[in-house]
Amino acid sequence: RVYTMAELAHARGASPCAATMRPRAQPSLLELAIENEVEGVVRESFSALHALVSAETARARDVRSAMASIAVDEASHAALASQIAGWLHSRLSEDDRQKVACARRDAIAEIRRSIDEEPAGALVAELGVPTRSLSIRLLDALGDALWSAQADQTVLEVSGQRRDVRECDRQPLLEALPTV
Repeated sequence: RVYTMAELAHARGASPCAATMRPRAQPSLLELAIENEVEGVVRESFSALHALVSAETARARDVRSAMASIAVDEASHAALASQIAGWLHSRLSEDDRQKVACARRDAIAEIRRSIDEEPAGALVAELGVPTRSLSIRLLDALGDALWSAQADQTVLEVSGQRRDVRECDRQPLLEALPTV
């Protein structure tokens, strides 16, 4: 059985907030590229790793089940965002590509700032929330393997096998993740 986030929240005495959508104007190609890079490539990749850690380490069976499903979804979203980013990149000017790269760096820095405190031990044990040090290692691994300007030359060790990250771009993101 796969649990929804609402079910997980209710089982622990919490109520999730309702999502809100606001209408907005059609974005420019640059705006779309920046949003895709920040939300899709960076945040979805990092979320996939966090969900994978929870899926493997949470004591609560319902959390492991939900997070395993979420990790696959997030990884699929990140992989799609990477493909879209390549398509968008080919249509942007060099100046706009630099703006996208700057937005990516800012998003990574924002995630790093958000990892400023150690999560409570109960969250780590029961829900599989990654520790601060593991979150930093995961972010660094993604930065080195997927987000750096040198990613084309990077070789990532995955479960004892060396893989060129250019191959990882075409594989599900979960196959390219460091062993937890």
